[in-house]
Amino acid sequence: MTDSNGDYSLSGFGSGAYTIIPSKANQVNGISNLDASTVAQHVAGLVTLNANQLIAADTSGNGGVSSLDAAYIAQFVAAIPNPSITGTWKFLPASRSYPSVMTNQTNQDYNAILVGDITGNWNPAGALRFDFSAGSDLTTPAEKAAKEEGGMVTASANESAGEETAMTLDLMAAETTGAGVLGYQFDVLYNAAVIEPQAIGCDVSDTLSSGMTAVCRVSETGVLKVVVFGATPLTGSGTMLKLNFKAVGARDSTSGLSIENFMFNEGMPNAVTVKEQW
Repeated sequence: MTDSNGDYSLSGFGSGAYTIIPSKANQVNGISNLDASTVAQHVAGLVTLNANQLIAADTSGNGGVSSLDAAYIAQFVAAIPNPSITGTWKFLPASRSYPSVMTNQTNQDYNAILVGDITGNWNPAGALRFDFSAGSDLTTPAEKAAKEEGGMVTASANESAGEETAMTLDLMAAETTGAGVLGYQFDVLYNAAVIEPQAIGCDVSDTLSSGMTAVCRVSETGVLKVVVFGATPLTGSGTMLKLNFKAVGARDSTSGLSIENFMFNEGMPNAVTVKEQW
């Protein structure tokens, strides 16, 4: 194990040749919708990734970068199992070989790359996130300041009758033009005994996100994880995303809906989610 500065020393060797291979399997954070968007931008020729970013972007492990790599990152964020190597560590160089270690060796550094973290915001102390949870009435000074500094996201619901009662949750956004929003992510908490997501749980059609890709999955009972990413930023105001649920509980049963951990890009611009009553 290295110390907090990344320094290390190895001792107790005998004579002969050695090969040193570094590895790391913990402290995975910093992978978000923005990383998927950055890969999509690279594939579209809108940005150019450097050599280390290309390694981080190759989540399929096939030696290239394509839209599939962006999709794998989004699936990782949404906790969808996939065959990618997102969330694993690679090192440059992959190993170091020594014909003899009978004398000290200095400047034996490695570069550690977290596959999937293209933006490079990994934090050894843990992920940094701006978390403005739904249900707030924006009455505290901190909440009011956040509302003034960033865009406000609101949610409203409407129901339609049929064989099964269906409900669409419209996620509304204030003006997004010029804010540089390439993606966003959040969790929806609900009572799984009363409602559940429809087959198409998250829908970008006829919304501000119509040019983006939405990925959503029930990660655990009563929790729907949503990730949306794209190569070009959002513009305008209005419905940003539609979430589709259906009733599965007994007649007259009810379920609350709560949006938590909402994040534009990787925390900027700031966002405040406000839960409307319906």
